[in-house]
Amino acid sequence: MNDKNTVQIMDIAFLNTTKKQLMEKYLEPRLQNQTKTFLVTANPEIVMKAREDPAYKAIVQSADYVIPDGIGIVKAANLKKQPLKERIRDLN
Repeated sequence: MNDKNTVQIMDIAFLNTTKKQLMEKYLEPRLQNQTKTFLVTANPEIVMKAREDPAYKAIVQSADYVIPDGIGIVKAANLKKQPLKERIRDLN
């Protein structure tokens, strides 16, 4: 994943996209090609657990995509002056 497409929050690279872009640009092509995809919808609790547990952190970091599912993640990105495009709560 290109660094300009991510925002780092405590060593977790969040994909900086909208729900629509996530579906159209990242997930639909993988579904059409039947490519296995590991997607983490990370909230602050997941980031804090990753901070405490190196094995858990490695699993989260191994995801194909990590998307922000928590207003705390969005606020942290804003504090870093690297705003995320939106919080992605569900994929419906």
